[in-house]
Amino acid sequence: MADKITSDNLKLFSSGNCDFAYEFLGCHKEIKNKKEGYVFRVWAPNANSVSIAGEFTGWGENPVKMEKIGYGIWEGFSDSAKQYDSYKYLIEKPNGDTVYKSDPYGYHTEVRPGTASKVYDLEGYNWKDESYRKEASKKNILEEPVNIYEVHLGSWKRHADGSFLTFDELSKELVPYVKKMGYTHIELMPVSEYPFDPSWGYQVTGYYAVTPRYGTPKDFMAFVDKCHAEGIGVILDWVGAHFPKDENEYIRGYDEDYFKGLTAEKQVLKYKKGRPYFVWELTGETKRNEPLDCRNYAQAAIEITGLTLKEPPKKKTEVQVTRKQTRRRGNRSGGIA
Repeated sequence: MADKITSDNLKLFSSGNCDFAYEFLGCHKEIKNKKEGYVFRVWAPNANSVSIAGEFTGWGENPVKMEKIGYGIWEGFSDSAKQYDSYKYLIEKPNGDTVYKSDPYGYHTEVRPGTASKVYDLEGYNWKDESYRKEASKKNILEEPVNIYEVHLGSWKRHADGSFLTFDELSKELVPYVKKMGYTHIELMPVSEYPFDPSWGYQVTGYYAVTPRYGTPKDFMAFVDKCHAEGIGVILDWVGAHFPKDENEYIRGYDEDYFKGLTAEKQVLKYKKGRPYFVWELTGETKRNEPLDCRNYAQAAIEITGLTLKEPPKKKTEVQVTRKQTRRRGNRSGGIA
């Protein structure tokens, strides 16, 4: 992804108009100085310093120092990191305090209560849905009958001991049920990583990381592949408005000082009374990269049909999915239909 780090692309990211930032921010396999390893990039415009700390550095024993490459983005490289290694960014704030933060562009994470990101290469999955995608490209979604089954994977069904079904098990149980009931699409309540089970995914800590509660990112790809094999499209609820209010949330340590400097007419973070999370409000002309960036990631990397916004910012964006001729049926298995 080194070819993506250009002055024009960094400027595009800084303006809030970059819809492919996931391709160069976060952790990516790369060859540098003839050594194979992983490059790490993160946006932390007001940090005094940023380092990579993880299993491959002994955590705080020998962190990898990162360099600021422009527009608030820091970069570091490690030839010791390997697939599934846990890591965080060690950030020194302007006041000298330090905090360990997970990667906001990471593709994989530890299972809660762990909060670290994991090194993960998305490349290499062999998609088998060419016929589905070819057929879907011929259809006009606004003219075709649509029947959507909305479900929370963690509560639709569980094992007798209370543990979650895996993506593989859901492929064998949920997908046949949805097909038998006559649905055209599955709408998954949030599957981006979140720390608190009862939130049902509505307090996000990882926009680009499928929650490991049910398996790995490639396990999720296989689940989507199975849906497509049965002629079922997959829609994700995308939660771009909520963050937990503790140190795990997206803003603290990265850019909180930046947001403190904005006027009320621009982008702000609010804590709504009685709610254990922060809520975004978008006003004025301030923009964020995430809505279109996440849409492109979902469509290109994990082949999702569309996204829906849950408690979206005031200004609607084009990632919302229009539903037409939609029927709702009862869900005998405990999910939401």
